[in-house]
Amino acid sequence: MESAPSSAWFEKEVYSVLARLPATIRERLANLVVDVEEEPDHQTLVKAGFSGEEIAAGETLFGLYEPLFAVSGLQHEGPPGESPKRIRIFSGPLLDATDSLDDLRHEVWMTVIHELAHHFGWSERDLEPFESGLEKPEGIFQPPQNRPG
Repeated sequence: MESAPSSAWFEKEVYSVLARLPATIRERLANLVVDVEEEPDHQTLVKAGFSGEEIAAGETLFGLYEPLFAVSGLQHEGPPGESPKRIRIFSGPLLDATDSLDDLRHEVWMTVIHELAHHFGWSERDLEPFESGLEKPEGIFQPPQNRPG
C-alpha cells in the first residue's frame, strides 16, 4: 500500500459492514458499541488469553468482542442479555497483515463479521468451519468489490 489509510477510513469501512447487514440483524445490535483502535494493549492481549511468549513474538488481535461493563468496571442492572457489549477493531494489526487496500478491506470485513458472530453467541470453535467460507468471493458476507478507496 502506498500510504496507510486514516482512522476515519477504518471507521467508515467498519460501519459500512454494519450498514450492509439485514435489518433483522441490525435491530439486534442496539446494545452494541463498535470502536476502532490502533493496537490492543498488553493487558487486552493477556485478558484475551495470549501468553507472554506469544505477545513477545508479535501475536495480536484483529478484533475483540467483550462485555462493556467488564471493561468500564460499572455495574449493569438491566435484564440479562441486554447489557452493553463492545466490539473493538484494531487497525494496526490489520494493516500489518495486508498488502493492498482490497486485502485490507476484506480483512476488516471478515473481522467485523467474526466479532458480530460472537455477539450472537458463536464461540471460536463454532466459527472454525465457517471462516473459510468468508474467504470465498461468492460468500454471503463479502465486501463490495472495486469500490474506490
